[in-house]
Amino acid sequence: MSIEKIVLKMATHYHANLIDIHNALHALGLKSDEQAEEFNKKHMMKIVDMYTRRGYDITK
Repeated sequence: MSIEKIVLKMATHYHANLIDIHNALHALGLKSDEQAEEFNKKHMMKIVDMYTRRGYDITK
């Protein structure tokens, strides 16, 4: 596995874990719906951007 794929996989896990943590905070009532939604959109778009910049087609 190339270094690029390893870094991409690690970055994907990082952003996915941040989304999970923020969802848990929302479930506990520590974050509002708007904050959770905005945070999830931001980090999901970072994941999408990482893959599209490297030429992966993720339209499915």
